[in-house]
Amino acid sequence: MARIRQIYQSAAVFVSPSPATGYMFSSGNSGVNLVKQLHRVQSVSLSASQAREDIREFGRLDRIDAVITQPPKLA
Repeated sequence: MARIRQIYQSAAVFVSPSPATGYMFSSGNSGVNLVKQLHRVQSVSLSASQAREDIREFGRLDRIDAVITQPPKLA
C-alpha cells in the first residue's frame, strides 16, 4: 500500500459545523459564513494512504502498472 506524504510551506486551518453539507452559511446559500479560520496554528499534519495492486504480465518479472483499488484513506 503506497503512502502519500505532502509537505507544504504554509497552510491555513479552517473549521465549520458538523456534518459538512456543502452549505456553510447560516441560511442555505446566503447569510453569515459559518466557516472560521483558526489563527496561530503552529503545526498541521495530514497523511493519506492509497491502496494499489501491481499488474504483472506472464513471463515478465517487473510490474507493468499499479492500479488503484480503493479510494484514499486519511490516516
